Amino acid sequence: MQTTDSKTRWKLWLRPSRIIPTLTILGAGTAIVLSFLKVINLSIAEEIVIALLALLTADALSERVNLLERLETKLSKLAIGQTLRRRGDTHFLEEYGGNASEICIIAVSGISLAMRHLSFFESRINDGCKIRIILLDPNCPSLQVWNLMMKVSTTASDIKSSLEVFKA
Repeated sequence: MQTTDSKTRWKLWLRPSRIIPTLTILGAGTAIVLSFLKVINLSIAEEIVIALLALLTADALSERVNLLERLETKLSKLAIGQTLRRRGDTHFLEEYGGNASEICIIAVSGISLAMRHLSFFESRINDGCKIRIILLDPNCPSLQVWNLMMKVSTTASDIKSSLEVFKA
């Protein structure tokens, strides 16, 4: 049973999002150890830079792991059968987001959000609320599929308009 748990832990650490930071930390640690053992010659400045690289990478990795764990915790608390809201349901944004400390929205273009709720977003930001809005990349191939499904051709310009509005 212990080896199964051990294998599961290693699989969690060998996710693609963790491999590069982990290899960076291992590489920096190896370089420091080899320098200490006099296998390679590094100046003090190089050792400091390598140590700082390892520290920065460890910090980024721990932040990434922490963020993923918080996201998994939030997702696990969602009720089974709870669905994402559609555009027509965004009038609840003010009701449910009025006291939120963080608002996360996924949209294709976000044009209706940008036009109808901009003052709400501004007031929430002024109150210290974190707002994350994920839009479809206007240059990605998925946009063509979306346009074909929805029988529209203005999505790319809508995304760009939303980005300009939200940037301001």
